[in-house]
Amino acid sequence: MQDFENIISRVTQQNADEKAKSEPSKPENRKFTEEQRKEYGKMMAEKRQYCYDLIAQGYRSVAVNVDAMRDFLRVESRFEKKSVNNNLLIMMQNPEATELKTSKEWEKAGGKVVENPDKVFILESSHFTKGDVKRVGFNIKELIDISNVKDYIFMDVLVPAIKKAIY
Repeated sequence: MQDFENIISRVTQQNADEKAKSEPSKPENRKFTEEQRKEYGKMMAEKRQYCYDLIAQGYRSVAVNVDAMRDFLRVESRFEKKSVNNNLLIMMQNPEATELKTSKEWEKAGGKVVENPDKVFILESSHFTKGDVKRVGFNIKELIDISNVKDYIFMDVLVPAIKKAIY
């Protein structure tokens, strides 16, 4: 058991050291020009429209295709806490996905996202106030499947250590 704990602490420390070396210092107060804000808004609107189109296409395919319905039900069973629309987005982009997190969440968990990973876009609700009116909108959230992550602590350290302890 002591060996197991040593492995965990060593890998955790190595990941923290590598992350500290690789992170560039970020400016505290970034100021964006109005043109940059408009360009970013336009890009996000295009991504949102892409997601809306994928959802519509997903509904159509599930309604007429038995295999698409099967794929959707598999995705729904793996991501039961996600909305129907987000599960349709997952099905349309990566029906084989098993565990989705943001790149920051993967890094925090000890994994390293591969270069140019396949991303899955979902819609995340966002509450904001415009003037005196409270509104709800949707932001795009980019998720990465575990198949695009290497050095994930549970895959590369815990599983072999457990197998070694058992056998």
